[in-house]
Amino acid sequence: MLELDLLFRRGHFSLELSERLEERVIGLFGRSGVGKTTLLHLIGGLLKPSEGRIAIDQTVLYDSRAAINLAPHRRGVGIVFQEDRLFPHLSVEGNLRFARRFGRTSKHSFSVSDMVELLELGPLLRRRPKYLSGGERQRVMLARTLVSHPRLILMDEPLAALDQRLKGQILPFFRRVIKEAQVPVVYISHDLSELLRLTSSLLILDNGRALGRGSYTDLALEGPLLESAVPTGLLNVVPVEVVAHEPGLGCTRLQWAPEDGRLRSPDQVELRGPLIDYNVRQRLSVAIRPEDVAIATQSISGISFQNQLRGRIRRFSESGGTFIVEVDVGFPMLVEVSSGSFERLGLAAGQSVYCLLKANAISTLP
Repeated sequence: MLELDLLFRRGHFSLELSERLEERVIGLFGRSGVGKTTLLHLIGGLLKPSEGRIAIDQTVLYDSRAAINLAPHRRGVGIVFQEDRLFPHLSVEGNLRFARRFGRTSKHSFSVSDMVELLELGPLLRRRPKYLSGGERQRVMLARTLVSHPRLILMDEPLAALDQRLKGQILPFFRRVIKEAQVPVVYISHDLSELLRLTSSLLILDNGRALGRGSYTDLALEGPLLESAVPTGLLNVVPVEVVAHEPGLGCTRLQWAPEDGRLRSPDQVELRGPLIDYNVRQRLSVAIRPEDVAIATQSISGISFQNQLRGRIRRFSESGGTFIVEVDVGFPMLVEVSSGSFERLGLAAGQSVYCLLKANAISTLP
């Protein structure tokens, strides 16, 4: 558990939080300048709160009343920054061994060889940082953080400086580490689709305060709360696996593929998206905007929509003349419906409906 009960003031800006974070991976989300990086620096000991308390499980990192303020190297907090902080005069292997030597010790510690295998760093071991690509440097930074055996990893927009192609290369490594390392992670980003590929648990900041905390779908249904932090609008981010390509129909068949490998529905949930350059059985994530999904109360024949997903309305909320409806189609699908359509269709919680969307409403994420 990460305990945050703190106040920080600097100039006209103040950050005030009182949160108990028990999720293993939580996404810290919000627009630029709302205090995300400041909070990271406070947890890591790079900044000192004006007052309050910070603790990880039973280890107190900062307590103004008890006059406790552990130095950064004693906190057991690993930080992966947007820019790399590798030692330029050491090889990749040298950077890893340095971190292992001066890190915490535990029977659950990762060895250098563990990280080399997990993050596929073998071909890079003899290179110095200047000869690495941006994605390779981020993998080495993550490995160096993990071999120091941190109590907590803070990731400060680690992919912000990478192009979409490199993001697509490194995100699977991040997911692998989060799944296998079992180290709590706070992942900071202003890219909602990036966060949702790693966790559905969010803490939203705005102007130094917590706007809300919880699962993405819960927050999305709180009306303007999440929308105020997401100027580009809400998203459905769905992990899928390629089933087959159908060039004659101009589409690729995709099957919902949850990270835990278990379907939450007795039926396989399939989507038909545009033709994509992925191999059969390859996994990826796709994005579907709620406004690109239509709701029907019955199956419709003779229509150009490639996807008709049967589901049941779980809940809904209204904001500014628009309803956000959560439909369980095997996975939660957020759908945007106008107030007029909502009333005309007589939609209600528990009702069986069909979610309709065109193939080109499904876009691949890097």
